[in-house]
Amino acid sequence: MFSTISAVKKANKKIGNYFFSPETMAFFDSRIETEMFYGRFFVTSEQYSAETPRLFTVREVKENGAVNTVGRNFQEYTTLLDAVAGVGFIAGARWVEEFPRASESDAFPKAEV
Repeated sequence: MFSTISAVKKANKKIGNYFFSPETMAFFDSRIETEMFYGRFFVTSEQYSAETPRLFTVREVKENGAVNTVGRNFQEYTTLLDAVAGVGFIAGARWVEEFPRASESDAFPKAEV
């Protein structure tokens, strides 16, 4: 889990990846649009040329600092707000995938009334 983009950059560089290198960022005209969500997600934007729109991508950071695109596609979102909403959806899906399998009564105990 990472609390800052700076920590992600350091971990990414340590494993020999170039996601945040100036050359990579310039090639995609990439910008980091948010800080970290849930310790593992952030949003970038990319623009291929002045004639194309800037679009947004949700990224997930693995424990070792590797950065992956998550969701359906690279540049999946047309607005930052939609991308941030996508983070919430993706994070919820990851939680369900990683949640220990248990009976519903164990996983979701009834509230005391």
